Amino acid sequence: MSLLEQLFPRLCLGCGRALGAGPRPLLLCVACRGQLVAFDRRRACRACLRPLPGAARAAAPLCLGCRTRVSACAPIVPVWTYQPPLDGVIRALKFRRLEFLASGLVAEALARESIAALEPIDLVVPVPMPLLRRLARGFNPAASLARALARGLALPSAGLLRRPIWERRQTGLGRRERASNPRAALRGRGPPAPALRGARVLLVDDVVTTGATVNRCAAALRQAGVASVAAFVLAATPTVDPAPGAGSPAFRRAGWRP
Repeated sequence: MSLLEQLFPRLCLGCGRALGAGPRPLLLCVACRGQLVAFDRRRACRACLRPLPGAARAAAPLCLGCRTRVSACAPIVPVWTYQPPLDGVIRALKFRRLEFLASGLVAEALARESIAALEPIDLVVPVPMPLLRRLARGFNPAASLARALARGLALPSAGLLRRPIWERRQTGLGRRERASNPRAALRGRGPPAPALRGARVLLVDDVVTTGATVNRCAAALRQAGVASVAAFVLAATPTVDPAPGAGSPAFRRAGWRP
């Protein structure tokens, strides 16, 4: 072990134990890495990720509510369920600005998850962040993930969307409150570039709860003339609406909200 590692040991983002020597692209020990839980898309609506009844799973990939607005929905592919120890890795990426974790998370996701169902894809687009929040944080985690995913898929990446300068934070909000947040809009003032018309776009974000933001982004892209939109996210929060009191820090730590 080097002197630097002895002075500043790397700690597992899951259990807090020293990681020791060797590559740890997710900053997780072997035990914690083995606890990552894959999201079972076969049991959830592809648009809002709510659980589907057993009979509905075979009949349609959308819940009844999303079937009535299918044109506004984009299929969402989450890789994992948002719970420990993955939540610690994603929080470190977002709030401690450990941007190298974006490449590690994407590499792990591509090794585990086939996105063949979403292909062919022409362009990778990150879900935007409100300007004031991006300036405060210093970067947009979704953009870092989108660049890493574009490299992994050998595709171009572009930031085509913008959001209002400020909007109410989604953390801790219920489904109806999330649905009432301002819409995303295309960046730029003129008509969309001709090359965008007919393109097949893959949206990228870190965590999804209800799919409201993703589907607003998809609607904005469709208005610009893209042919199809799908979304690739690292994790989805548990697909059960939280009980009263779920806005408390204890519930958020348990994974109810990103």
